[in-house]
Amino acid sequence: MSLVSYAMAPPLQRNLQTRMVLLHRVRRHLDDLCTALRNDRRGESCYDRLLDDANRLPADVPAREAVTWLVERWDAELARLMPSDADVSPYAQYLRGKVPRIRADLATASIADPEDALFAAICEQADRLGGEGHELADEPGRTGWYWQDPCMEIMKVNRAPGEHSGDRFAIDAKACHEGRPSTAAGALQLRVYTDGFGAESYAAMPYAFAHEVVCHASARHTASDDGPLQPSPFAEGMMDWAAWYFLRRWMYVIDPALAGSAVSQAGKLRESLPLRSPEGQYRSIGIDAAEWLKGWFLARSGLELFEEEADKQVAMLAVALNVLEEPLAYKDALVKQLFNDSVTAELEDELTRWAEGAATARQVLAVAVRSVGS
Repeated sequence: MSLVSYAMAPPLQRNLQTRMVLLHRVRRHLDDLCTALRNDRRGESCYDRLLDDANRLPADVPAREAVTWLVERWDAELARLMPSDADVSPYAQYLRGKVPRIRADLATASIADPEDALFAAICEQADRLGGEGHELADEPGRTGWYWQDPCMEIMKVNRAPGEHSGDRFAIDAKACHEGRPSTAAGALQLRVYTDGFGAESYAAMPYAFAHEVVCHASARHTASDDGPLQPSPFAEGMMDWAAWYFLRRWMYVIDPALAGSAVSQAGKLRESLPLRSPEGQYRSIGIDAAEWLKGWFLARSGLELFEEEADKQVAMLAVALNVLEEPLAYKDALVKQLFNDSVTAELEDELTRWAEGAATARQVLAVAVRSVGS
């Protein structure tokens, strides 16, 4: 059963799915489409025409023929990009090497619903975080991993999400609901400005999926007990840091051909997100707090962790905190202590015990809350 649904008119859905199929075919080259083939004057016009062709997909072209229709037009545009034999510039040599490979991949067969396959694969990886015997098993002393089966709804928006921040990404994601174990599946949304959906947005889509699944599908802290949702440095910042950690490892398992572009474009999207809205400051606080904690783990006498091990400790702690039912305000309080470098000696000892496997996330959180009141 598909985990991805669409909330848009059928012609728009067919249009978006068709270009996703083509972008998936050329996924090894998405960074080139985002940079060299876009920023050069010749490449810019070619890239614009590729998007124009995608946006002009005729309504009378049957869905089964839409991919063929668009492939023919994209291939023709790429062919026009090839330089003359007299052009010996470095960019011309680059095009002679790159464009034929893009055209060859464009002509290959591919899966019909790449967005569904990507989302399902990310969900599968995330579901393993709490599985017994996996490298990121649940925190010591707890039984089971809370998990809501997520579903992703892709909907159309009328303005580019990044128009105020100046980024080119045409996607934005949102969790429609988080709750406790008794609630329904985690409903997630990917909002797409269809006219501008191109190589950058497709490459960054796995990050948007990973953020929503890791940060929100297993969260237990936002039921009515906490009142209305407020911008949270833990939920949107520290948990995003964890999602980013996992994505960079998962993508090379999920789709090695897409991994390079997915990681590089996700990094650029992450940099732009704090600029999109006033709430971005909370994301930045949580991310900076996670970086502080990583540095603390590296410097802590007696732990002797390598950088990868410190990264893992931060990510493990974040996901273990995320499944606790304690109020979100408690988790934000911990993040703010890390961000402000105001960690007490008691909390330092508890974090050390966490890294050594002798303390639970709940115990770490309890010390952090107690530190606020002291």
